[in-house]
Amino acid sequence: MSDAAIFAAIILVVIVLALVFGIGIKQLPVWAKSKAGKGAIASMLLGIGVIVVVGVLMALGNKAHAQTNTLLDNRFGHFFNYAYTFAGVDYTRKVSPQCVAGSQDDRLTSNMGFGLNMWESTSRRVSMDLRYTHHSCVIGKDRN
Repeated sequence: MSDAAIFAAIILVVIVLALVFGIGIKQLPVWAKSKAGKGAIASMLLGIGVIVVVGVLMALGNKAHAQTNTLLDNRFGHFFNYAYTFAGVDYTRKVSPQCVAGSQDDRLTSNMGFGLNMWESTSRRVSMDLRYTHHSCVIGKDRN
């Protein structure tokens, strides 16, 4: 099984668990038909789709082996070594800054994004990455 499929499967399991424990099995159909539920489901699918597409593009890009200038790499460090995607769910102590207070579940916050290593020192102990992270309310209504 490819890493992208494993990643997507893990995300789906986490979402299902969040829905079951955050809303409840009996309330799930009612919530899914509500405006907030439809928006949350669309947001989840869009987020998963974007992360999987970025992951697949990175995997395809990994197949290309560009020639590097060993003099430049050895002298100034190593450039563009890896790229990665990530996703997670946080449970806040109080109302999440991403959620509207009093919505279905105002404490679960999702975070997902991707990163690109820009540079590593010649010893590979110091590195600099560019990273984009998106935060949103998992089940409840987004504040922004």
